[in-house]
Amino acid sequence: AASLFPARGFVRRFRPMLSRGRYCRDYAVFAAGESPIEGVDHTALVASMKGHGHKEAHTLGDLETLPQLIKQIAKPGDMVVCMGAGSISAHANTLIEALNK
Repeated sequence: AASLFPARGFVRRFRPMLSRGRYCRDYAVFAAGESPIEGVDHTALVASMKGHGHKEAHTLGDLETLPQLIKQIAKPGDMVVCMGAGSISAHANTLIEALNK
Protein backbone atom coordinates (compact mmCIF):
# COMPACT_ATOMS: atom_id res chain seq x y z
CA ALA A 1 0.00 0.00 0.00
CA ALA A 2 2.88 2.38 0.70
CA SER A 3 3.96 2.25 -2.94
CA LEU A 4 0.56 3.63 -3.98
CA PHE A 5 0.80 6.72 -1.78
CA PRO A 6 2.55 8.99 -4.30
CA ALA A 7 0.04 8.18 -7.02
CA ARG A 8 -2.91 8.54 -4.68
CA GLY A 9 -1.47 11.86 -3.52
CA PHE A 10 -1.28 12.99 -7.14
CA VAL A 11 -4.91 12.06 -7.78
CA ARG A 12 -5.96 13.80 -4.56
CA ARG A 13 -4.16 17.02 -5.58
CA PHE A 14 -5.09 16.86 -9.29
CA ARG A 15 -8.79 15.98 -8.95
CA PRO A 16 -9.93 19.39 -7.57
CA MET A 17 -8.47 21.21 -10.57
CA LEU A 18 -10.22 18.89 -13.02
CA SER A 19 -13.43 19.11 -11.05
CA ARG A 20 -13.72 22.83 -11.81
CA GLY A 21 -14.32 22.07 -15.49
CA ARG A 22 -17.74 21.44 -16.94
CA TYR A 23 -16.64 18.26 -18.71
CA CYS A 24 -13.74 15.89 -18.28
CA ARG A 25 -12.82 13.12 -20.68
CA ASP A 26 -9.93 11.02 -19.48
CA TYR A 27 -8.04 8.77 -21.86
CA ALA A 28 -6.02 5.72 -20.89
CA VAL A 29 -2.87 6.29 -18.86
CA PHE A 30 0.22 4.55 -20.14
CA ALA A 31 3.45 4.13 -18.25
CA ALA A 32 6.20 6.46 -19.49
CA GLY A 33 9.11 4.16 -18.72
CA GLU A 34 8.11 3.41 -15.15
CA SER A 35 6.29 0.34 -13.90
CA PRO A 36 2.49 0.66 -13.85
CA ILE A 37 0.93 1.01 -10.41
CA GLU A 38 -1.97 -1.36 -9.88
CA GLY A 39 -5.24 0.49 -9.38
CA VAL A 40 -3.91 3.84 -10.59
CA ASP A 41 -5.29 4.57 -14.03
CA HIS A 42 -7.74 6.78 -15.89
CA THR A 43 -10.75 4.82 -14.66
CA ALA A 44 -9.64 5.35 -11.04
CA LEU A 45 -9.22 9.09 -11.64
CA VAL A 46 -12.67 9.37 -13.22
CA ALA A 47 -14.24 7.28 -10.43
CA SER A 48 -12.62 9.54 -7.84
CA MET A 49 -13.87 12.67 -9.59
CA LYS A 50 -17.41 11.26 -9.79
CA GLY A 51 -17.21 10.25 -6.15
CA HIS A 52 -16.46 13.88 -5.33
CA GLY A 53 -19.39 15.29 -7.26
CA HIS A 54 -18.20 15.79 -10.86
CA LYS A 55 -21.19 14.75 -12.96
CA GLU A 56 -19.54 14.99 -16.38
CA ALA A 57 -16.32 13.03 -15.84
CA HIS A 58 -16.05 10.09 -18.22
CA THR A 59 -13.39 7.90 -19.75
CA LEU A 60 -12.60 8.42 -23.43
CA GLY A 61 -12.32 5.17 -25.34
CA ASP A 62 -10.73 6.48 -28.51
CA LEU A 63 -8.72 9.66 -29.18
CA GLU A 64 -10.01 9.77 -32.73
CA THR A 65 -13.48 10.63 -31.41
CA LEU A 66 -12.21 13.63 -29.42
CA PRO A 67 -12.61 16.34 -32.13
CA GLN A 68 -16.25 15.42 -32.73
CA LEU A 69 -16.92 15.26 -29.00
CA ILE A 70 -15.40 18.72 -28.50
CA LYS A 71 -17.57 20.09 -31.33
CA GLN A 72 -20.64 18.68 -29.58
CA ILE A 73 -20.00 19.97 -26.06
CA ALA A 74 -17.70 23.01 -26.26
CA LYS A 75 -19.14 26.51 -26.24
CA PRO A 76 -17.49 29.78 -27.31
CA GLY A 77 -14.94 30.79 -24.70
CA ASP A 78 -14.39 27.24 -23.41
CA MET A 79 -10.85 26.00 -22.95
CA VAL A 80 -9.75 22.53 -24.00
CA VAL A 81 -6.77 21.20 -22.06
CA CYS A 82 -4.75 18.17 -23.17
CA MET A 83 -2.33 16.98 -20.55
CA GLY A 84 0.13 14.13 -20.66
CA ALA A 85 3.72 13.11 -20.95
CA GLY A 86 3.78 11.26 -24.21
CA SER A 87 1.75 10.74 -27.35
CA ILE A 88 -1.10 12.98 -26.15
CA SER A 89 1.09 15.96 -27.06
CA ALA A 90 1.30 14.84 -30.69
CA HIS A 91 -2.46 14.34 -30.76
CA ALA A 92 -3.10 17.73 -29.16
CA ASN A 93 -0.96 19.38 -31.84
CA THR A 94 -3.29 18.04 -34.55
CA LEU A 95 -6.50 18.86 -32.67
CA ILE A 96 -6.93 22.42 -34.01
CA GLU A 97 -6.73 21.19 -37.60
CA ALA A 98 -9.19 18.36 -36.86
CA LEU A 99 -11.63 20.80 -35.23
CA ASN A 100 -11.52 23.08 -38.27
CA LYS A 101 -12.59 20.32 -40.69
